[in-house]
Amino acid sequence: MRRALIIGLGGCGCRVVRMVKERVEWRYGGLDKAPFLQLMGVDTALDAGLEGEGLFVHSIVNREEYRRLIDDVRLRRDRPDLEPQTWLDVTVIGDKTEVSEGAGGIRMVGRMAFLFPANFNRTVQLVRQKLDRLRTLTISDASQAFGQSIDLSDDLFIYVVATLCAGTGSSAFLDMGYLLKRQAEYLNLPVKTIALVTLPPLNTTDTIKLRNTYGSLCELDYFSRDGVTYRAKFPDEPRWLERSDRPYDFVYIVSPDRYGKPSLPDHHALEAAIAEYLFTDVFLDETKVRDGRRDDMVTHAFNLKMPDGAPFRFLTFGMSLLQFPVQQIQEACAYRLVRETSSEWLTEREPSVVDLEALYREIGISGENPLRQRLLSPEGDPRGENYDIVTVIRNRLEMAVRNYREPMDLETVQRQILIVLGEGEAVSESDIPKGRFKQVIEGNRERLKRDLPNNLMASLCDRFLMRLSVGIDAALKATQKLKEAVNERLKSLKEAKPEDTVELAESQRNRWRDALENAERDWLLKFPIPYRGLVRRRLLRRWQDAAYEWAIAKLDVYALKEEIAILDELVRDIDLIERRLRHLQDYGRAMQQAAQESYEFTLRPPRLLGMLIFDEGAVQREYERIFTYRGAKAGNYERLAQ
Repeated sequence: MRRALIIGLGGCGCRVVRMVKERVEWRYGGLDKAPFLQLMGVDTALDAGLEGEGLFVHSIVNREEYRRLIDDVRLRRDRPDLEPQTWLDVTVIGDKTEVSEGAGGIRMVGRMAFLFPANFNRTVQLVRQKLDRLRTLTISDASQAFGQSIDLSDDLFIYVVATLCAGTGSSAFLDMGYLLKRQAEYLNLPVKTIALVTLPPLNTTDTIKLRNTYGSLCELDYFSRDGVTYRAKFPDEPRWLERSDRPYDFVYIVSPDRYGKPSLPDHHALEAAIAEYLFTDVFLDETKVRDGRRDDMVTHAFNLKMPDGAPFRFLTFGMSLLQFPVQQIQEACAYRLVRETSSEWLTEREPSVVDLEALYREIGISGENPLRQRLLSPEGDPRGENYDIVTVIRNRLEMAVRNYREPMDLETVQRQILIVLGEGEAVSESDIPKGRFKQVIEGNRERLKRDLPNNLMASLCDRFLMRLSVGIDAALKATQKLKEAVNERLKSLKEAKPEDTVELAESQRNRWRDALENAERDWLLKFPIPYRGLVRRRLLRRWQDAAYEWAIAKLDVYALKEEIAILDELVRDIDLIERRLRHLQDYGRAMQQAAQESYEFTLRPPRLLGMLIFDEGAVQREYERIFTYRGAKAGNYERLAQ
């Protein structure tokens, strides 16, 4: 036999306790024949059938005490006995003036009556009395009372029975679970606590029952998770009770509905089934099998998680195929979030000037790093030597000026620059390999053809697609404007005549070379020797500047052709990006439509029996609870977009 205490909370729980009592009396002749089984009930009404036998605590709050408590809460006066300001909302309890004949389906009223000091102290006293009787019971005393030799379990089992749809049981079953955990710490026996809670029938339309059940199950689910702390002020202790364990070792959630049956049994049949289950759990050898199943659940299932992180920690038995729609509500919230996010992302908007300018800079048609300059970058060197064209030209000209001996030296430098541009043949070891500059420019061309579309798409993602406040429509419009800007740039480049600039720069270079040659041959000799070097250096600097402009102009001729090739390719890439964005926009619209349809479908009443249907506001309340502030919602929007 088990050492067992069965506690009934509220009308349903007390009726189950009464049925167990009647079954024991019918089978064994009375509760005194089974001292290893202790019974008690707690209710706010007097119709439990347990009164007068040391089995019942009537939780009442008379009119005067009730009014004083409500005034204390309303006026924010200290009540250190139960700290009602932390949980009691006087607007919820309505016009009730006392608690004597039930909680009226109001969970706050039921909890207030349970925790009211006089009631709570009587409950604790009766629980202690029952537990002490079980703790001190010996096998010989139990056998003598039972009339035959029996064995007693080493463990002490405490069962709590309540319905989640009324006011008393649904409000007190969590507090009772933690109260029992606290009391069990003072026993020298291992204790297991088991809750059996009932749900309303499938076909109920009572909104109060549905809301009470939903609230109770949400609380049960919350406190059954790891890392959650229960904190409450019990009136028999000066300090707050804080526990981080589950309220019960096992929780059975049972419903009065059966799948595939022609008629649904009423709630009385469910209470009778629970009473039968408790009776067999205490008295029959089948308890060993049940214990094994419970232990298997702890080992194999209690560590599993639902998609939202909730543990599989609830059991059921007997009459019902049970599905609590927490997953349904979470799916509805998820679909709604996707729908609102998609709608925000698909909203028609114009791209900002700042974002457009950033795209222009990205592809080099504006800003401090234009495409022409990127073509001359050392990064494109196919040999991997980071060959800097402009620096090489500048150094060659500087060297020519520094080592100048005669005008023919200037011709040599000009020939070397033409060689590296691919014009002419190298004739000495000091010459740069033929076409070296051209190799770098062509290498940059291939690099830019590859990188520009990728960088552009990354910039579009960062500035448009990943920001719900901007969205896909603005990205498409920005892409169209970008394509127009690239086409205009192409048109201007194709109409340009860089050869004219080369001819002008070449004439300036030749002019200063001829001036230097004439000076060396004629009038420079008329200057005193100290002034000849100064005049020569000035003429050389003028030639150096002109030669540099000529070399850059020659580079621009080559770079211009490659820039046109890059932009021609980029126009095709932008067309491809635009098509991809339109496909993405279509996907977004399809996602929005699918989310809307899924959201509406999730809210429809399920067709399978055994699925609870809560009021339609459940999803809205849960959604608003998750996204309390617009800022929090925006943050989740951004994370969902990413």
